Amino acid sequence: MVSICLIPAGSHDPAWLTRAAVEALRHADVVYCESGAWFSDIVARDGMRIEVSACRSACLRMMDDERAGQRVVRVYDRVGWKDRIVLRDMRMLRDASLAFELIPSTEPQADRWANWVEQRPLLGRRVVVLRMVGQASTTAELLVERGADPWVVPTIELHPPEDVEAFRTALRNLGGYDLVAFTSTNGVDKTWEQLRELGLDARAFGACRIAAIGDATARQLLNHGIVADVKAKEFRGEGLADGIIEQMGNLRGKRILIARAMEAREVLPEALQAAGADVDVVAAYRTLPAPPETMEPLREGLRHNEVDVVLLTSSSTVTNLCSALGQEAAMLLSRACLASIGPITTAQAKKLGLTVGVEAATFTVPGVVQALESYFR
Repeated sequence: MVSICLIPAGSHDPAWLTRAAVEALRHADVVYCESGAWFSDIVARDGMRIEVSACRSACLRMMDDERAGQRVVRVYDRVGWKDRIVLRDMRMLRDASLAFELIPSTEPQADRWANWVEQRPLLGRRVVVLRMVGQASTTAELLVERGADPWVVPTIELHPPEDVEAFRTALRNLGGYDLVAFTSTNGVDKTWEQLRELGLDARAFGACRIAAIGDATARQLLNHGIVADVKAKEFRGEGLADGIIEQMGNLRGKRILIARAMEAREVLPEALQAAGADVDVVAAYRTLPAPPETMEPLREGLRHNEVDVVLLTSSSTVTNLCSALGQEAAMLLSRACLASIGPITTAQAKKLGLTVGVEAATFTVPGVVQALESYFR
């Protein structure tokens, strides 16, 4: 006999409970519910323990109860068995190799859930996206499409560069460059903010070519009416440098402007200078750690095993995350699967004492999500 039953009841009205649900509740030793025991009048009996909890940890306690020989029921304040919370608990039980029965109140086709879930390996997984709220929507949508539960946690804030005037001077003289390279969507956005303040627009680029690191940066340029002449498929400076050299040929005497974060790797400018280019690097913005209080919910989530995956999309993301979590970083992050966008990010994670579980073959956000699907499948 199955010792764990899940019941997405969808209402606080006992009339919605099927006969199977009522029978499961009447024979339960322990019942977990999300907001109150509204069913107790018809199923309560001596010795039944009722716990009110909507947390992920309730599923872990259910597992302990089942292993102790208890008959366990969980009642959800939701109707569909495809709800992310129900899917999360089903996934956790399957990962623990514990048998369970799903008894929906309104979905007679729920017995098909096993095949449906099998085709969607990220269903029920809580994935932390370490990006600013305004810039995480694309990543979050990609995860939602695959059934995951994205949790956006900003680890940094963007601030103006220390020398704004140097940035503005470079923008006033864009026409004097042979190529302008953008290494992030943030660099694109901050460039256009300054262009607007200077009374300029895309025409300021004149005949100079434009290079973008990755698809997202190229799309952001397109939003401002600029088609990138060079687009590095890999999200790293080496790939962009190779693309620029291939596109422009001999760089001797060519003037190149790189608009980027104040804190960045020197691979790109050094590679271009080595090829003979005259390179100017200007800070379009600088990044500062987010306030400590924004990280506290993540700290608690990791501590209570409420996170399945943490996306590491850049080496600076790893650095900022570990700095925010402090001395507990390695211990806390060992409780989740760390998914890296590529080898440079992985190397930084290892340097900081972290263990990376998944690394993307294609160094993009869709690439790391695809790697996650293969991992969990």
